[in-house]
Amino acid sequence: MTHLESAQMKRLVTLPNTVSFACKQVIELVCAHLHSVEEQILQQSCLFNPMVRSYIAHVTSKGGKRLRPILTLLAGGATGKITSEHIDLAVVLELIHTATLVHDDIIDGTDLRHSKATANAKWGNTLSVLLGDCLFSRGFLLVLLTGKLAAKLRMQPLKSVVVKSFRLSAGLIFS
Repeated sequence: MTHLESAQMKRLVTLPNTVSFACKQVIELVCAHLHSVEEQILQQSCLFNPMVRSYIAHVTSKGGKRLRPILTLLAGGATGKITSEHIDLAVVLELIHTATLVHDDIIDGTDLRHSKATANAKWGNTLSVLLGDCLFSRGFLLVLLTGKLAAKLRMQPLKSVVVKSFRLSAGLIFS
C-alpha cells in the first residue's frame, strides 16, 4: 500500500465535529458498509492510469460528509438489507458528486476545500476540468459494469461512449 493509499485509509469514516449526536447514531447503522464504500472509492482511484492516480486520489480523499453514500446505504437498509449493489451505487454517487465539486471549484474560483488545496488551485483549470470529466466518466462506467442494471440493459453503445470518454479525458490531461 502506498503512502497516499495509507493516508486515505486512515480517513475512513471519520465524521466531522459538526455532526450531531443523533446523526452519529443514525450513521452508526451503516458505518461498516460506509467503510466498504470508502475502500471501493480508494480502489477506483487505483484503477486510473498511473499518471492520473495522484490527481484522482487528491480529490477523492479530501473527506467530507459522504452524505450521498450514507443516504444510499440507509435507503438500502430500509428496504430490508444493504447489498453490494447499494454499496456500488453509493460509490457511483460519490464519484459523480466529487466530479461536480471539482467543476464547481473552477467556476467559483475556490482555492480550498476541507482545508486542502482544490484541484484548480494546485494544477489549474484545464487539468481540473479533465479531472472532473474523468470522475464523471468513471462513475457512469461503473453503472454500466456493475450489478443487475448492467446485466438487464446490455447497453453496449452507451458503454462504448462512456469508455471512450473516460479514456479521452484521462489522456487529455497529459497532452
